[in-house]
Amino acid sequence: MELAEIGEVLKPQGVKGEIKIRHFCDSAEVAAGFHTVYLMLKGVQTPFDVLKAREDKGSVFLTLKGIDDRDKAEALRGSILYADQRAFPRLPENSFYIRDLIGLAVVTEKGEALGRITEVLQHGAVDVYCVKGEKAFMFPALKRVMLKTDIAAKEMVLDKAALSEVAVYED
Repeated sequence: MELAEIGEVLKPQGVKGEIKIRHFCDSAEVAAGFHTVYLMLKGVQTPFDVLKAREDKGSVFLTLKGIDDRDKAEALRGSILYADQRAFPRLPENSFYIRDLIGLAVVTEKGEALGRITEVLQHGAVDVYCVKGEKAFMFPALKRVMLKTDIAAKEMVLDKAALSEVAVYED
């Protein structure tokens, strides 16, 4: 089983053990949709059944089996939540999870190696991909730049001319 991060425990909510999480998913709905989550406790990945999940104003609140009071919930503060990757929802065609993009080789349409994707920034209207190679650079995730993304081949093909218009290179 491969686990992926889905959020971080922010704080207890109330006195019955409910926790508020900051989710790392595209939506609160996805983050609230897992039946089992995993937390690292004392160096061991520990599963918890989700008894109740609710959303409120973009936040996600979970009630976990065995976490039934505020003190137990407080002990989880700052912990990272994980879920089994097989439990993630299927994505539409030509959509990808960020974890699948990290590490992809980035090449031009003529096969010129540019580097590997190391990070995806999500701070505005469009994601920005960070690439480390001979020259480190960033580029926005635009269809006119990205010709092909092949997760199985671990490769992303870019239009070199379009990339030259939008890429930001490190000094």
